[in-house]
Amino acid sequence: MQFLVTLEPDETGYWVADCPALPGCLSQGRTREETLENIREAILLSLETRKVHDLPASMEVAESLFDPAKERLRDPNYRIDSAAIQLKRSL
Repeated sequence: MQFLVTLEPDETGYWVADCPALPGCLSQGRTREETLENIREAILLSLETRKVHDLPASMEVAESLFDPAKERLRDPNYRIDSAAIQLKRSL
């Protein structure tokens, strides 16, 4: 299974990750790499919880493109990254 996650820096220098397909599945870390590892763990825990409570494994997520050049952002250094998380553990 693969899940799309968004990564963005916060105002304190930490990275924040969100998995849109799993509402409430968030994590953070000091580095991008640490954040990706933390969100992997959060995704696995979310999937286990959903299985126990007989909830769907994920929700449909519609991907939309965001063009920061067309938006007026307060911080010119602001950026959002995304990454696909590949889960190696089956549930």
